[in-house]
Amino acid sequence: MKSTHLWAGQIASNSLLETYLDQSMYLKAWAKYDHELPTGNEEQDAEPSPNLRCQFCKDLDIDTYDEDMMIFKYYNHLVDADTIAKDLHVDSQQLSKLFEAYKIENCNAVIAYHEDNLKLKKTSQPTLLKHLGQLDNPEMPAGSKTIKSHYLWIGAVKLSKAEIIKSTGLKGKEIDSLNFHYSKEKKRIDETIMLEVQDFDLAERMVLNLDHMGISPTAHAVLLLSADNSFKIDIEEISKTLGMDFIAEFATG
Repeated sequence: MKSTHLWAGQIASNSLLETYLDQSMYLKAWAKYDHELPTGNEEQDAEPSPNLRCQFCKDLDIDTYDEDMMIFKYYNHLVDADTIAKDLHVDSQQLSKLFEAYKIENCNAVIAYHEDNLKLKKTSQPTLLKHLGQLDNPEMPAGSKTIKSHYLWIGAVKLSKAEIIKSTGLKGKEIDSLNFHYSKEKKRIDETIMLEVQDFDLAERMVLNLDHMGISPTAHAVLLLSADNSFKIDIEEISKTLGMDFIAEFATG
């Protein structure tokens, strides 16, 4: 049975929470490091700086985290332990005890990370959210929401949905949705995302991620793919097959 580490507190905005967890710069640097041949120059061939990690990873002294094992929530109003327990699919009694132990009545932000091997070091440094400890029963009950993974690619290729499915080996029953948009003239990526992604919070996260990564705001083609996170997408193979640039993966629950 996996255990869940829990962080909670009150913060100013959803964008602050997303920035705290944003690993895009670090992962982009590693993607380049992993795919480019050594030059022989020690400085140029050096591994990406750990300073590129998100603040969450710096606070925990880890290289990165598994997005599939994390759920984070921001609320526009203060909520209690019962509301959070319902949203995170954890035991409300255990969560209430943690809130009582840390004298927390309510909060507007929470991070739940399902990871047995996470070893936290004691630190006096302040963090965005307070670590409350671990819950022992984070298994999702029957009928609860399934965590979904959403993937974003951009490029300049013209393809049909049938061609994408055939060339990548994706199966319709394994994916929830596949939206591909192509235009002879480059169009704004954020406008395509906001029009096609019904979940506003998810769309906003995608757009903010593009901004953080410094991606060109326009492209000929945009591919949006959603699937149950239990189905593993071969991101590298799909990118290579389609000739498109992978931007990021996003989880919702």
